[in-house]
Amino acid sequence: MKLGPIALLWFAVLPAGSSAVRATTVWRTYHSQDYGFSIRYPSTFIFRPGHPDFSETANAMIPVCDETTVACFEYNVGDNKGTDFQGAGLSINVLRDRTTEEDCYKPQDDSSKMHIEIIHGIQFHVGETGYAAAGSSGGGDFYRAFHAGVCFELTVNSSETDAWIVADNGPRFPASKERKIERDMDTMLQSFTFTGPVRDGAAWDVYTDSCCGIWFEYPRGDKVEVPIDYEPNSSSPGLTSSQHFLHGGLDYTVAVKSGIIQGDVIETWLPEAGYPGLGGAQLVRHTQNCREYHAEPYYYFACAGDLYILSVSNASHHAVSPQGDPVFTHLLNTFKVQ
Repeated sequence: MKLGPIALLWFAVLPAGSSAVRATTVWRTYHSQDYGFSIRYPSTFIFRPGHPDFSETANAMIPVCDETTVACFEYNVGDNKGTDFQGAGLSINVLRDRTTEEDCYKPQDDSSKMHIEIIHGIQFHVGETGYAAAGSSGGGDFYRAFHAGVCFELTVNSSETDAWIVADNGPRFPASKERKIERDMDTMLQSFTFTGPVRDGAAWDVYTDSCCGIWFEYPRGDKVEVPIDYEPNSSSPGLTSSQHFLHGGLDYTVAVKSGIIQGDVIETWLPEAGYPGLGGAQLVRHTQNCREYHAEPYYYFACAGDLYILSVSNASHHAVSPQGDPVFTHLLNTFKVQ
């Protein structure tokens, strides 16, 4: 059956006289304006746009989403709790380290030989991968396409607890439900298509700092500098760490203050350090691990006792409004606390 341009409802046909009512699955469509693609997904999957919070995608030992994810869809009905089935999902990733078509199509070390599949006229190089960790195993197929100078990767993964542990801890997830999830993920995969220009194209590199646990993208050719090295045990009232890059005459900064746990402590520290307090700030997003605030001209991420401050300054070292700045918007959209 071919899916239409709008969300579809799937109905089960019941025998005459049956009083049972079966739930319907609603199919929705996600369009990414930044990366120029669309995909359909069922309501039984949680959609996580952008770079999702790691703490929210840790339902499985082998997670569906990672740092490279720009859209992630996870099965999460809850009926798999306490069973051997940990999770499943489809993620759409942008692999910034694979900058050429040749690099994009190189197989992973742990994958089998790749082959080619055509989906909506898009030529994908397909490989298989598997993982094992702490009594769990999982994996699946990945599909890569080099489009508009960007290496796109679609991964279809599932993970489960090894059988010898299940015997002690709980029942198995029904095989029929697992096959239904696999069919849904295949339908999602077959619905993927490129729909427009890739706004956030090839001109970005990735910066990671394992010490303060941050990940973001910045313009290719620029250099990220670290004027304040991370000192986790510092008793200084100032910043714990800072990193920045210059672009177009502006200075883009990610600053870190560690060890701020309670909201009232943050509220006290911010004005003392010269930043706007939370009193007039707008709560932009609240995840399991982080709260994101907008306190013009700054953006704050309060995550598990640490405070991250994103800003842009002019040549006079004065913070300016980032509204309408495409470089800052990209920094903000790709910023992730690991």
